[in-house]
Amino acid sequence: MAKEAGVKKIVALMDYEGNPRQGFRVVFASHFDRPTPLADGENGIFHWLSGFAGESFLSSFRGDERQQMYEKIADRAMPSLFREGVWHADYKRIRVVAVKPA
Repeated sequence: MAKEAGVKKIVALMDYEGNPRQGFRVVFASHFDRPTPLADGENGIFHWLSGFAGESFLSSFRGDERQQMYEKIADRAMPSLFREGVWHADYKRIRVVAVKPA
């Protein structure tokens, strides 16, 4: 990542057609699951939703309506994301190795 004026900027290694950009050649790319435990046990999903969706996706809902949405989401997500008393975010990760020929 390059840094400009204190802001992180991701340098595109390839264009949309798969052609190298910035002089880099991708030699390996891997996409994999990265389940991440959320803090606060049973309340973890509610804190995550509040932080990532509360003021953006669900901003048009009143507080009580928003809480009902959180509960519906938690009910649907529980079978796959709640394990041993801990919520897990189902993050994905992409790992890329690229070289810049001299």
